[in-house]
Amino acid sequence: MTLAASVRWIAVAQAARFASQMLSLVVLARLLPADAYGLMAMAMTVTNFAFLFRDLGTMAAIIQRPRVPALLKHSLYWLNLGLALLLALLLAALASPLAHAYRDPRLAAVLMALALVFPLSALASVQQALLERESRFRLLARIETLSALGGVAVALAAASHGAGVWSLVWQMLAATGLASLQLLWASPWRPRWRYSWRALRLMLDFSGHFAAFQFLHYLQRNADSMLIGRLLGPALLGVYAMAFKIVLSPLQHISWVASRALVPAMSRCQHQPERLAELYQRASGMTALLTAPLMAGLYALREPFVLLVLGPAWSALVALVPWLAALGLIQAQAAIPGAVLLAQGQARCMLRLGLLSALLQLAGFVLALRWGLPGMVAAYCVTSLLSLLPLSGYALAGLPLRALALLAEITRPVAAALVMLVAVAALYARLLGGGAGMAAAFWTCVAAGALVYAAILLAMRVPQLDNLWPLRGARP
Repeated sequence: MTLAASVRWIAVAQAARFASQMLSLVVLARLLPADAYGLMAMAMTVTNFAFLFRDLGTMAAIIQRPRVPALLKHSLYWLNLGLALLLALLLAALASPLAHAYRDPRLAAVLMALALVFPLSALASVQQALLERESRFRLLARIETLSALGGVAVALAAASHGAGVWSLVWQMLAATGLASLQLLWASPWRPRWRYSWRALRLMLDFSGHFAAFQFLHYLQRNADSMLIGRLLGPALLGVYAMAFKIVLSPLQHISWVASRALVPAMSRCQHQPERLAELYQRASGMTALLTAPLMAGLYALREPFVLLVLGPAWSALVALVPWLAALGLIQAQAAIPGAVLLAQGQARCMLRLGLLSALLQLAGFVLALRWGLPGMVAAYCVTSLLSLLPLSGYALAGLPLRALALLAEITRPVAAALVMLVAVAALYARLLGGGAGMAAAFWTCVAAGALVYAAILLAMRVPQLDNLWPLRGARP
């Protein structure tokens, strides 16, 4: 499958999951009490942490390696299934103490049931990694879509019969089970009772360092919330969390789609520096093409956006948007060199860079606390930029790609977005001054901004416009 097709099918699966989540949220919110969602949120805090240790990075290793011997596949299958069973037993054993810590005895039964998710997903984890390795994302999109919709159907049926929080538990179990069944049916590979520690040691260096990087990344992503909640209070933490959810969530979806498609494609050409450099350069440009206008438009229309979408109660969020817009651009770009290093098997390097990034971010947060939320977001933005520089430097090392050429690829769409920003801000002020309502002025500026951005790109002859995706038809 071409890279363009991979991106399209991953986007379809992501959109289907998002739509099913929204459907579930809208309908179930009318059928379930608020404490059901609170109880599930407690449980997910525990299970999300446990998921960090689900495969110890071995699935990423399958996708990345140029060659995966049959003995290694079998060994990884039984290793992952054993780890999943161990995690399930550990979670079940800790269910009662965790319920006591949360002061809600109902949590114990919920955690015991959710422990089944780990062995259920492990039954087909190697099959999924092999399909991703081959970029069979059309098949995976169908599986993920049907699984998500099946989970929603089970939840709705259970909620309508008064199942309460168990509707959400069965939704997760049903979606996981349906996905594993479809993967087992779709994949031609079948595990055999063969196991070799020697075969596993071939990839332990990569998978171990990658698992440690994921754990560090998890802690880094949650350090800001822990500090704000502890030192600034839950009210300001709520504003901060809402800001990230509204502003950065769309960009995170874009980055996730791009990274999931790029890693298998880049892994297949990891020993072809010219091809890998081309993928890196053009993917960076395409990411900028998609994200720059979103962030520029958000900056220009930040006040009406917050007031119209969230209401006056969230007006404090307006002051955070300028830094969040810059942070969104930085984080979107960071996904591309991260995919390059992962495709090259440089998990040890990723861990070192992750540790540097975590230390920079923690130091920035501590220094910025005195300035409240704006200071915290500014620190996040600055430290993310400082972390991006060595990350890009390591990704460029050994590739026939100059930093200036990469910067030029990114700069063109960013420059077009900046021109659009100025035009949209001027138009919005003019419309308001002429007596237009906030909503009318906002939507007029959104449409005008899209037209201005497209016109500038055409005038500049930005190369990313040659195709919907710059690597259409490429099979690296």
